Amino acid sequence: MELVPDTYQQQDLLCQTNYQLSDKLMAVLDNINFKMGKKGLFIAAQGTNRPWLMRCDKRSPRYTTCWDELPRVC
Repeated sequence: MELVPDTYQQQDLLCQTNYQLSDKLMAVLDNINFKMGKKGLFIAAQGTNRPWLMRCDKRSPRYTTCWDELPRVC
């Protein structure tokens, strides 16, 4: 599984990140979510809801990944 210790941080090539500050922020976020419920706070990129649905009417069949879409010969 190649688990690594939590002290290991993957570095960003293009910008410097203060990982100690980030770890403190995530600890606060986790603590609030523990007290207020699972979705008490969340990162904005997660969004709140998705009222839209993807249109699939023009999608090509997935013969190689979906058994239900295999062509049938009768």
